Amino acid sequence: MASKSVATFISRPSPTPLNPRGLPTEGPRETLPIAFEDDVATARFADMEAFARLWAHAVTDGALKVPSPIEKRFDSPVGCTLVIGDDRFPAQRLRIVDDSRAVVELMPSPALLTCIARHAREHHAGRPVQQPAGVARKAERFETALDVQFADVPHLAARYAADISRGGMFVACKPQPELHQKLPLRMRLPTGQQLEIPVVVVHRITSGAEPGVGVQFVGTGEAVHAAIQELLQSYERRRPRVLVIDDEAIWRTTIARALEPMGVDVVTANDGREGLNKLTDLLFDLDLVVLDLHMPHIDGRGLLERVRRHGNETGLRLFLFSAAGPDELRALGEEALANAIFSKLDPIDVLMKRLAHELGKPPPDLR
Repeated sequence: MASKSVATFISRPSPTPLNPRGLPTEGPRETLPIAFEDDVATARFADMEAFARLWAHAVTDGALKVPSPIEKRFDSPVGCTLVIGDDRFPAQRLRIVDDSRAVVELMPSPALLTCIARHAREHHAGRPVQQPAGVARKAERFETALDVQFADVPHLAARYAADISRGGMFVACKPQPELHQKLPLRMRLPTGQQLEIPVVVVHRITSGAEPGVGVQFVGTGEAVHAAIQELLQSYERRRPRVLVIDDEAIWRTTIARALEPMGVDVVTANDGREGLNKLTDLLFDLDLVVLDLHMPHIDGRGLLERVRRHGNETGLRLFLFSAAGPDELRALGEEALANAIFSKLDPIDVLMKRLAHELGKPPPDLR
């Protein structure tokens, strides 16, 4: 007979000897019903959107809290199946982190992480992205989540376009078609319209976080060109969103005033605790985060560790902007938790030019 408990995502771990930063407890923000049967736990969600709301908290919190009493005691990791809509993810585990507080840790499977990444990409569709290395820039590229299919390569069917321009796109796939190979590519637009486009492979990325190929459109007809043009025009109306976390008002104001005329929405947080809350709530809507290192409540390093190590979130761009000494910044750079590190002792335009580049905007005029 199945027993039921309620697991609650905690918004902050309580201070423990393993948590020397003394992060405060602020508590439960989301709940997750779990049914236990034998040694397997099952949680059900209506769809990925429902699960993603909880996962956004897990990314930065890294734990679940199961209140007492629990009918079973877990002396070792137990199996956990997540049912999300019609999909099942059986390769989950729950592990006790702190028996006195009944805190358990969710260990996601690679398949679930892939679905979460796809969900995040769908939320970011239409945001400017950098050109893949080696692909000639024909036009500004935009992040997409379009379903595509290489019609003549069966083992590469059912892939997705990671970004698109008026002259081509980057298709995430593994393995990759050969360089210079000509292929018909079928693409389904958000409107449901189906396009078939002849393409040629102009670049291959065989390793790294996102293997795939850059393809160039060849012989595109007027109908196809018009459909892509309409799609890109809808993307161009989207505004990038940046979160700035700094306890000094002068830096929050300076960055916001430079970004807003560029067509960027800026959200600010006064300290690490508020920044973590906003990061959690806006995780799938953010393009980039700029954060200070030394802040009250939760410092920049703590935030970076939450996102990168606890949550395994590698897609969100995180820029550290600090007045810390060069040795401390260099040590953080070696840990590779931030995408880039900038010193407040350098001219502000160093940071702003990089932000403009990352967001696909022209460099700001700071005179």
